[in-house]
Amino acid sequence: MLFFAFAFGLLALTSYLVGVSVGYVSRALSPAYRLGDYWLAAIWIGLLTLGNALLALSLLMPLTPLSGALLALVLCLPALTTGRVHLRWLEIWQRLRRQPAWIVALAAIAVSNGAFFNRPSFIIDAGVYHIGSIEWLSHYGTVPGLALLNWTLGYGSTWFALAAPFNAGPLAGRAYNVANSVAYALLTLHLLLAGSRIWRRTEQPADWFLLIASGLTWLLAARFLGAIIVSPSPDIPVIFGVIIVAWMFFLTTTPASTQDAGNARLLVWLMALGLAGVKLNALPVVIIGGCFVFAASRQPGYLLRAGLLGSLLLAPGVVARVAMSGYPFFPSRAFGLGLPWQYENPVFTTNAIRVFAQWSGQPVPPGPDYPLRWLPHWLAHERLATGLLLIQLGVLVWGWRHWRQWTPAFRWALVLSTAGTLYVMAAAPSLRFLLGYPVIAISLGLADFVPRLAARWQLGTTRMQWKHTGHVGIFILAGFLTAALTGLSLISSKTECLIQRAIAAGKVSNTPDHAPGWIWPPRVRRIEYLESEPPVADTTVKRQLINGIEVTVPHAICWDLPLPCSPPYHKTGFRLRDPQRGLSGGFVTGPDKP
Repeated sequence: MLFFAFAFGLLALTSYLVGVSVGYVSRALSPAYRLGDYWLAAIWIGLLTLGNALLALSLLMPLTPLSGALLALVLCLPALTTGRVHLRWLEIWQRLRRQPAWIVALAAIAVSNGAFFNRPSFIIDAGVYHIGSIEWLSHYGTVPGLALLNWTLGYGSTWFALAAPFNAGPLAGRAYNVANSVAYALLTLHLLLAGSRIWRRTEQPADWFLLIASGLTWLLAARFLGAIIVSPSPDIPVIFGVIIVAWMFFLTTTPASTQDAGNARLLVWLMALGLAGVKLNALPVVIIGGCFVFAASRQPGYLLRAGLLGSLLLAPGVVARVAMSGYPFFPSRAFGLGLPWQYENPVFTTNAIRVFAQWSGQPVPPGPDYPLRWLPHWLAHERLATGLLLIQLGVLVWGWRHWRQWTPAFRWALVLSTAGTLYVMAAAPSLRFLLGYPVIAISLGLADFVPRLAARWQLGTTRMQWKHTGHVGIFILAGFLTAALTGLSLISSKTECLIQRAIAAGKVSNTPDHAPGWIWPPRVRRIEYLESEPPVADTTVKRQLINGIEVTVPHAICWDLPLPCSPPYHKTGFRLRDPQRGLSGGFVTGPDKP
């Protein structure tokens, strides 16, 4: 439990230094921003940039604690040397001295968030490729031809690279969820930051939006995506990140940034590019972010700088996917390079992912195919997503009617929400891909309406009196959020209940390593989901010689089993690319597996 609290502090501090370095070098992060906004934007930019840099480093070497620490130090150098003034340490120190409630609040949220994440991941995707990707990165780096062992290993994500340096020593097999734990803690701090400003009546429109959007995302994700949150899934940072991109529209169009609008808008561009490295379904964010940047200025120097930033932040993900699968945008088969390790199995394509999402993971019923045949089934089975889309449609109509009255930030955020929803519905209409976009639209509508309602609600105290009770508001909000996180940590999911039944039945082993501790998180369980009662059991494992390589073959899911691991349903053949280098040399296509 305490590990996650420590990891949040470590990654938040490191990400802040990296984010300030990037903002200083690119001139995207204005010191004129309010301290809380500056701190939050720098951490998000730094976190995504650090993940990109680690994925780039993995092309050369394994991601160990030492290599990760040295890389982070290099990225922090601009902020620690010529850009020291941009760190704003004096302001932070003075703020904490005046309001020590912030120290208590940050510590309480870090510990309670650690308690919530102090459990292993149970979702199938984590066992199929999330954990396997982290294992390969931490032991061998980015290895050519990984998709030949298991097609999902060809995805590549900067989010896995962010967790890989922690997978060593006593934390091996325990720290896979560390990146999502930091993201969820930051989402909780969004609520605290915006809520405290509204309590003191010093809010701006950006604060209302951040409070509402973060609150809705926090509640909906905890209720409907709880199992995915406590996992290494890159879907979570994309959901949270699109909210931050929309908030940055407000941040970069405030009076503090109008003197250098082009440079300020690069902040949105950096965030959008970082999310694209996490997962390719953030493509609409990159497109809208690029339009937002282009609308600010068409000067050649400015556009060249934006293009250079785009190349630097997109290159690691593209090169890593080429190395692992042979395609720059895998699982899309576009722009195949014909490399010896190119994955050619026609079963697994973007169309297969789309059909799976359209039919909610159920078999496609027989009958003639026609456009939108899936839609009635999807509407009946995805009720939450349907409800969110209907509300989003209402906000879109409302926004169109009030387009002239809305500020540019509201307009850009609404365009992002609409474009993202259309893209996800066309590509793979799943709630975990969709959630952030309708939440943006709903939050825009509420952020337009709620402040007007609040302005009519007059209390018998003046604004100055409320401003001097800011520490009270921080304690109340932090107490509520800490209690909510602690409550989530005490609730057992359905899967956890099934595992307890399987342990009682002797089908799942239970050792002290699998128990949550005060310091270390528990080890991941190597389980299988079966058609039996209870439907959970320890996985069966065998070692098999495939084309001269001794391979771990589980019943179905690899989890953190010894590398290389290839599930039996994956029939694509492979062999070592360079036998002298062994596994670190990668794989090329070989005779099909038996």
